[in-house]
Amino acid sequence: MKCAIFDMDGTLINSEKKYFACWQSLMQCQGYALTTDFYRNVLGSPINAIKPLFLEEYGSDFPFDYLFEQIAHRRKCYITNAHFELNQGALTFLQACEQEKITCGLATSSPYTEARPVLEALGVWAYFSFTAFGNEVIEGKPHPEIFNLAAKRSGHSKNNIVVFEDSKNGLLAAKGADLAVIHLNDFIPLDEDVMHIPLGSYQDFDQILQSCHFKPQALASK
Repeated sequence: MKCAIFDMDGTLINSEKKYFACWQSLMQCQGYALTTDFYRNVLGSPINAIKPLFLEEYGSDFPFDYLFEQIAHRRKCYITNAHFELNQGALTFLQACEQEKITCGLATSSPYTEARPVLEALGVWAYFSFTAFGNEVIEGKPHPEIFNLAAKRSGHSKNNIVVFEDSKNGLLAAKGADLAVIHLNDFIPLDEDVMHIPLGSYQDFDQILQSCHFKPQALASK
């Protein structure tokens, strides 16, 4: 590995847990139950692409527009106040990559105007040499467009790149872009039908660093 491409939400930061809790709370007030099995299928998709999935699951009467408005308001508050934390070991892993001269990039469904302020507030924005944002692509994950864009901007050949992702849709997008991918599984476990995709599945970045196979020093030589 000469280059690492990181997803943001759920991979670098704990935002997906917060968004899930928001959806769960708001839906409960409307008499609906949000399950992790359903949320697994929308995780990693751009927020503007999930309405059909909710309507298919909960019916045409599901008040998606109202709930989305509430979610958008809470999301804006979270982002404005950088109300997130880095996931376990993320900073240490980025530092290790920098030390081993592994190029780091970002590929996130979030737009630039949301992602940069959050990552700057968390002190990790400067680690990324290239970026690809949701507002720069037409198709969201699981379509591979964003990873193809990030790989092109990286300046590295695809066989020297490893993607780090937390979601099923992210894994499918990385696979569609012909990129190797490592899974972070601290929130919602993967479906069995995609467990064959990642090189490995780890609880957090500390666990990746502790693995003899996936230390940045070892990856850098691949």
